[in-house]
Amino acid sequence: MTPNTDLPILNPLKARSTVAALVTVGAIVLPEVFGDIDPEAAGDTAMQLAEAVADIVSIAGMVWFWFERRAPHRRLGFGK
Repeated sequence: MTPNTDLPILNPLKARSTVAALVTVGAIVLPEVFGDIDPEAAGDTAMQLAEAVADIVSIAGMVWFWFERRAPHRRLGFGK
């Protein structure tokens, strides 16, 4: 696949799709990192709510990422 050289270059670190990807990865990884909270201390409802929020954020991040990259206005790259 050849890149579309007609589009201007955008640094990937400044792209909204990069932020969307980071939000998605964070929503997946952070519950695993902090998942050792005692369910009895946190409460069953609180744990279910936290899991639901993580699921919703990860799905929303994936949709946002797809939306941003489906019709790009710039190509991602570090060079000129």
